[in-house]
Amino acid sequence: MQDCKNMGGVIFKNAVSELVAVFVIDVAQAILSYVVGPYERVFDEYDVSISKPHAINETISYVEVIGLAIVVPLICLYVVLHSNPSRSSKMYFYVIFMLSCLTTFAATEAMKNVFGRLRPDFLSRCMPVNGVCTGLQPIVTEGRRSFPSGHMSMVVCGASFFMFFTWREFKLHLRNRIWRFVALAVVWLLLFIGSMAIGMSRVTDNRHFVSDVIGGAVIGGLSAAVGFRYLNRSIELQKNKSTRVRARAADV
Repeated sequence: MQDCKNMGGVIFKNAVSELVAVFVIDVAQAILSYVVGPYERVFDEYDVSISKPHAINETISYVEVIGLAIVVPLICLYVVLHSNPSRSSKMYFYVIFMLSCLTTFAATEAMKNVFGRLRPDFLSRCMPVNGVCTGLQPIVTEGRRSFPSGHMSMVVCGASFFMFFTWREFKLHLRNRIWRFVALAVVWLLLFIGSMAIGMSRVTDNRHFVSDVIGGAVIGGLSAAVGFRYLNRSIELQKNKSTRVRARAADV
């Protein structure tokens, strides 16, 4: 019985160790990005595909994306999870969600540096003279990090995880309440439309190509799917373990 009571704690400790490991990887990735920088592709000064004007102000900033992709889902998770006081391992949901987000960030940043794809507005950032960039170095360097879209990968990760979570809750607790399923479908539709709007804003802001946005969406969706599958599997394993413990205790 004691093992059953400690189920949530065991799950939480395992998840925290994994979260710390991925956080360390993210920090190392950020340092590496700053020191080494992205792969520097050779460019053509007359390449129309990278000659879009550079817009200083973005339609949606990365800070706003973090709010939409992380803060809002965390608040929604809190409201749903704490509506049931008897639920065990609440913190594990938060930790796995953050683990998915950090994994998305690490994968996105690594791929940006490996591919070094030039943004649609690269020449406006570079301001080349005889094939040499004369623009501000940080702006030029950021212009070499087009693929994949960080905005899209993060927002799709947050939206996908929340969709998986709400579907799980519906199957477990709300299966026979049709009106709640309709409400859930509306929320999913809004999440989809919002994600698409953010993705399109990256294209219209000349920050990304459409393929960059699609690539970011795939990374975010896969990270959320893998994270949530891991979440479900871990909880089921702990429940099975607790069931065996109770069965042995009953036989004594």
